[in-house]
Amino acid sequence: MSALITILKLTVAFCAGVATVFAFAPFDYYHLAVLGPAVLLLLFLDSDPRLAFRLGWAFGLGLLGVACSGCISVLISSAGLELFWP
Repeated sequence: MSALITILKLTVAFCAGVATVFAFAPFDYYHLAVLGPAVLLLLFLDSDPRLAFRLGWAFGLGLLGVACSGCISVLISSAGLELFWP
């Protein structure tokens, strides 16, 4: 049961990171800039240090993974490199 709760917490942290991406341009849902990290802090409250590290890692993976893929796709399309990108 504990492993299932850990997986659920990691999934929620990842989704909170993904939701935080939508706080930035071009979406500009400013309330998500507060709600995403607030969800992460709520998950930190009853976690041991090892789980807190993994929760932060999942949040960052969701945040930076989605944000960087969006930046890369914009750079590729604006540079005219879509013919060379698989």
